[in-house]
Order: sequence, then structure tokens, then C-alpha cells
Amino acid sequence: MLNWFYLSALIMAIGSMALQWQVARHSWLCIQTQQELSSRVHDLLPFALFLQFLASQLLFWQNWQPGLSVFNTLASISLLICALLYLNTRYRPFHALYPWVLAINSFLLLAALLLPNWLLAKADWSWLLASHIILALTSYSLLSMTGIMALVLLIQTKQFRQHRISRAVFSLPPLQWTERLHFELLLLAFVCLTLAMSAGLVNQQSAQGLIWTYWHKGLGSLATWLILAATLLGHLLAGWRGILAAKLTLAGLAVLSASYLITKLWLT
Repeated sequence: MLNWFYLSALIMAIGSMALQWQVARHSWLCIQTQQELSSRVHDLLPFALFLQFLASQLLFWQNWQPGLSVFNTLASISLLICALLYLNTRYRPFHALYPWVLAINSFLLLAALLLPNWLLAKADWSWLLASHIILALTSYSLLSMTGIMALVLLIQTKQFRQHRISRAVFSLPPLQWTERLHFELLLLAFVCLTLAMSAGLVNQQSAQGLIWTYWHKGLGSLATWLILAATLLGHLLAGWRGILAAKLTLAGLAVLSASYLITKLWLT
């Protein structure tokens, strides 16, 4: 039975997706005409993301108790990715990424609406668990945004070597800017993942006294942490960059994503 939480979330999500479609459409036209995205259209995105945030919160509380489904979690991560992309686009011309990123974000938001209770996780909430979840979602978002920059870096490098540059790549910032943003985000993701793992460990000890309850998630997070640490250390000491750093970043993102999905399937 539908409740007012779900109906309100549905209305806000439709408004959010409509605004995101406008931004994505104008961004695509700017790619085709090699023009800059107008500030009037660009400033629609914060309103769209705010509506999506409200919709996600209503879905989070729709059963009168906190609960995170897989798609609502993924939509929340995608929301943070879009917010990070918007902030970076204010200073660097990354608007060429909007058509793809906003399309994926809208799909995940739609999936969260259509399957609000799929693999729904409920727990006894505490400030430790809440801090762990917030830090985990932030670290996932930062690492996902870093993965997007890694993909852009690989595509730019490949097309530059082949001397065949597409319109979308031509609309992006120079390769040096992409690489610099990649390592900035990678460092932030590493710090946030470290804090999230620490908060999760403390929460497990205080709540259940069983550190190995989520051993599969812990191993995946630890493996990701080691990959990110090796990438940052290699960049600092050995000058790792370019394709090698991008592939290591994508490997870390793949391990973390797999551990999250395995954990959700295991627990539910």
C-alpha cells in the first residue's frame, strides 16, 4: 500500500529527473556545437539534486523506520557523485560528462522508486552506525568519482595516442587537469575510506563484540584500502601516473563494489 512518504518521494523524483534531463540535453548540444554550458541551465542542477536528496530521505523513512535498499543506496552514492561533478564543473569544463552521469543517476533514482524494498537492510541505529554509513557513502562516492576520472584519463590517453579526438573528449579539460583531479579525489577517497573503516570497526566492537560479522565486507574494504595506499605511495615515491594509476584506481573500485554487493546479498 502506498503511503505519503512514497508519494512525496515520487513527486520530488519526477521533478528531479525532469531538471536533470534538461541539463543533460543542453550539455549534449554543447558537445555537438563545441560551446560552453550556460550558467542558467547549469544552475538547475543543484535544485534537481536537492529534490533527489529529499526523495531519497523519504524512501529511507518510508516504513517509519530507517532502512537502506540497494538501489536507494546506489542512488545516494550517485547523488553525491553528481554533486562533486557539479562543484568541479564550476571551475573546470567537465560538462561533457553530464549526459552520461546524469543518465545513470536518473536510472538509479527510478530503480529506487520502482524497487524501494529490494534487499532492504534494517538495523538498530546508533550514532556510531550512522557515522559509519555516512563516511562509507562518502568514500564510495569519492572513489566512484575518482573511477570516472580514471576512465576519462584512459580514454583521453588512448585518443591522443591514436590522434583521433572525439567531440566529447575535445570538450573536456586538458589531460593534465584530469590527472590532477584524479589524484586529488583519490587522496580524499583514501582518507574517507580510512575513517569509514575505523568507525565500522568501533561500531562492531561496541554493538555486537563480533568483528567478523561482516568479514567479507571488511576484507573487501581492506583490499581496496591497500590498493589505494599503494597507488598513492607509488605516485609519491616512484611517479606512478597515467594508465597505471588509472587501472589501479578502477581495480580498487571494482573490489569495493563487489564486497558491498556480496554483503547485501549475504545479509538479506
